[in-house]
Amino acid sequence: MTRSATLLSWSIRSGLLRCRNVLWVFGVWLVTGADTA
Repeated sequence: MTRSATLLSWSIRSGLLRCRNVLWVFGVWLVTGADTA
């Protein structure tokens, strides 16, 4: 694998992880908000 391909795959992987973390936090916030409301 070339260096650019490695950087590309790493950036995609980190981006997916970040999106998943944001969705998870948003889901927890929705659940806790619904429980308190």
